[in-house]
Amino acid sequence: MNSPCGVGSAMAPPGSSVVNPNTRGEPDTRRLAICSLPSEADTLSQLDVRVDLDAFLERMASTPFSDGVEDCVLTMADWVVLNGHPDPAADYRNRFSTPLGCARFIKRSGGLQAVMAQGAARSGLPATASPVRGDIGLVTVRGVEVAALCIGPRWAFKSRAGLLVDSADVLFAWSV
Repeated sequence: MNSPCGVGSAMAPPGSSVVNPNTRGEPDTRRLAICSLPSEADTLSQLDVRVDLDAFLERMASTPFSDGVEDCVLTMADWVVLNGHPDPAADYRNRFSTPLGCARFIKRSGGLQAVMAQGAARSGLPATASPVRGDIGLVTVRGVEVAALCIGPRWAFKSRAGLLVDSADVLFAWSV
């Protein structure tokens, strides 16, 4: 069964790019995502976020997946905090530490969309229909819902297989 953040699966979805922290290989860029690069009219603060985003992606690639600490949702919450917003996950950090605990938490919370929407509201993030580099979203990648980070033409997310980069269908997105 497919579930958030690859719970129950240690494999990357077929066709996804896994960024190995021990190599400098470029991920596959053949697929397009529903996410765009900022336009020239974007503010200086958005341009600064793009610089910080590269370092954050390196951090995502170099830290191992850990339920309740470094999973797909909490990694997005870390990004939100680093960009000066209140912690969207303050109420549930370290409340579970296993795949089963994660699945139970998400189910009790009303689903991954509810978890993310409540966190976005707590942090004051506005919803967006046009996510740009640095925004977060709830996306589906090959039938699996994940919390992900818009990185331009594709989305990045934390999984048991590492940092994955792939095209995605956007269900909901929030401006960071």
